[in-house]
Amino acid sequence: MKRTYNRISITLSMAILLVILYSKAALAIELSKKRITLTPEHPIDTLTIVNNNDKEMEFFLEWTFYEMQENGRLKKHTSKPDIQGIQWADTIIEFDKATLKLGPNERAKVNLNLKEQAAINASGEFRAHLWIYTEPNRPHPRRKNMSLSFLTGVVIPVFAKFEGTPAKLKFDNTSATHNDQGGLDIRFDLLRSGDYSSFGNIDISCKTEKGRHKIKTKYGYAIYTEVAKREFSFKLKNYNDTCSALILEHTQTTDEGRKTDAIAEVKIDKK
Repeated sequence: MKRTYNRISITLSMAILLVILYSKAALAIELSKKRITLTPEHPIDTLTIVNNNDKEMEFFLEWTFYEMQENGRLKKHTSKPDIQGIQWADTIIEFDKATLKLGPNERAKVNLNLKEQAAINASGEFRAHLWIYTEPNRPHPRRKNMSLSFLTGVVIPVFAKFEGTPAKLKFDNTSATHNDQGGLDIRFDLLRSGDYSSFGNIDISCKTEKGRHKIKTKYGYAIYTEVAKREFSFKLKNYNDTCSALILEHTQTTDEGRKTDAIAEVKIDKK
């Protein structure tokens, strides 16, 4: 069986891919990568964390667990759940620092390592998210009323990949309809099969009598292993009414580079 591993990529993956929690303090953190993938052939990688704040900051690192929904949103779990289609990577990948104290513009490296025994009887993909956050806002000790505290930071997905079937994509339930704003409402599903998550872009082209030309690219979509179908819906403003149809192409990012692995022609309907 041919091995296909998604090695380290700096392509932003929709959710996945860099999650910023809503706070100005989150802007203090800068990461050198957007996604990390380890394999038996590539068992170690390094993540660089930069403090972009103008004061000293303390950072905490821990695993957290996200589940992808069919609409692409990520559901965070407070504890590690048992979910069909997900093999969690927290038990087979370790990182060497749990806390960091960095001065202004200071940077530090965190090593992530695939444990030596991890590959024994392992197959397919394992996943967890590394949460890097600043110290939470603590309520005043004399206050009697309830106070909410927010942890600010970034989340980066971390994968371990072993022998398995490459991800395959297919378009389904496609439609393109004129809307009142002079554009198009586009809807489609992407069906995923195989043992790995998929990462890629979607090109939208206009088909005319003279050929076709690209009019839009939707970047950085991920489909995790627990999702067999992901639903898409968006408006296309840059639309030429001479188009007889739209061509949808999904280009997947793999260790061999980029390849177009799904294509569909969509008839344009009147609203």
